[in-house]
Amino acid sequence: MKSDSRLTLVKSLPTVEAGDPLEFCADEGIVSVIGNATPPGGTYSSPNADVNDALNPTVGIADLDALQPGTYTLEYSITANGCTNTDTKTLTIHPIPEAPDPDDQARCDDGSVSLVHNTTSDFTVKWYENEDDNTPIWTGNVFNTPSLSETTTYYVSLTNEFDCEGPKSSITAIINPLPVVDAGGPITFCVEAIDEDLNQYVNLVPGEWVGPGTTIDGKFNSTNLENGKYIPVYTYTNPITGCSNSDELEIQVGLDPNIFADPQEIEAGNFVSFSSNLANASEIAWDFGDGFTSNELTPIHYYYEAGEFDISITFTLDNDCSGNFTAEKLVTVTDDVEIITSIDNEAINPSLSLFPSPLQNTLYLDNSFSTQKNVSIIVYDLSGKVIINKQGNISKSNNIILTRDDILLINSGIHILQLQFDDFVVTQKLFKQ
Repeated sequence: MKSDSRLTLVKSLPTVEAGDPLEFCADEGIVSVIGNATPPGGTYSSPNADVNDALNPTVGIADLDALQPGTYTLEYSITANGCTNTDTKTLTIHPIPEAPDPDDQARCDDGSVSLVHNTTSDFTVKWYENEDDNTPIWTGNVFNTPSLSETTTYYVSLTNEFDCEGPKSSITAIINPLPVVDAGGPITFCVEAIDEDLNQYVNLVPGEWVGPGTTIDGKFNSTNLENGKYIPVYTYTNPITGCSNSDELEIQVGLDPNIFADPQEIEAGNFVSFSSNLANASEIAWDFGDGFTSNELTPIHYYYEAGEFDISITFTLDNDCSGNFTAEKLVTVTDDVEIITSIDNEAINPSLSLFPSPLQNTLYLDNSFSTQKNVSIIVYDLSGKVIINKQGNISKSNNIILTRDDILLINSGIHILQLQFDDFVVTQKLFKQ
């Protein structure tokens, strides 16, 4: 019996390692699934048909857009000497957070706005200045903007625990301006006010009033108020933006005898400015105590004689209140400066005289100045209004004070001329026919 001398050749399987598990975010598109698989050059497949469709088996890439989030098995195979060996690893695709749906936030007037997007602890909220930015300017549920002066849009996204970030959504910090509120006034009630409608004085209605004698809807009653000044506050709220602003209305109950400024002492040849608190006067008449009057609200009056003068004012207010007050010795005029006064053509100082009078085409100053003198030439009407104010140089040979063009500016009647030299002042009544 003969023995069989044939040999059986046993081939060993090739060594293969698929490598570590792979994790991706679902929005990463085409990715490599090779990882740290060894040796290189194998092929990839999966028991899942959808994964097989998304795989390029020889190149080792997968299209994640074709797959749903989840965990899949990848098979990595190596063939050598006709023998094939396979190892597996997992491919996990993490879901992308949905775009947030934040609410716009508004504030009144300039300042910082708190933008809020509340979410669960599974997500991180990231804030961006621009939609295309990759680096967030803030991380957290609340973003306090820098101080803003105009409406500004920011962008916000959610990132999950796998560091997968979802799409950005816009959120707007709205800056609403404060309403411009003008409560009007001041007003005076010289007789009792009953249910006076304060809303007639304001520019924006309806609003709310707070203060003595007022109701919230703007009725004013002075029945239980003493004479004096009251300042109720009016607040208006914009019904669209909810922004509020306030203003005060000054109300004088009863006539205020303290309508004048403090007593004044001046030198002859100067003017006094008069004013009162009668801002809502429809008619007013001043008596300056020296024979002159004015109907201006805040007149200026020139005093050319020394003395103590009582000032009277008679008025009618817009609400038909009327009254008369006199302040005794309100103005005291001294003659401490050298005043050279001429009512007609003859000056007190015989070395100076103005001619011709009445005014004609030119006004001259007859003088005996040996050198040229600088002078300020001012012409006022009797209410104190400046008609002419100019600088000049006067000497014996150059003695023109007012030219033809100057005199054309002067209306017919009496005016006051003041010549202010460095060392003395000349005042003169001028008459133009």
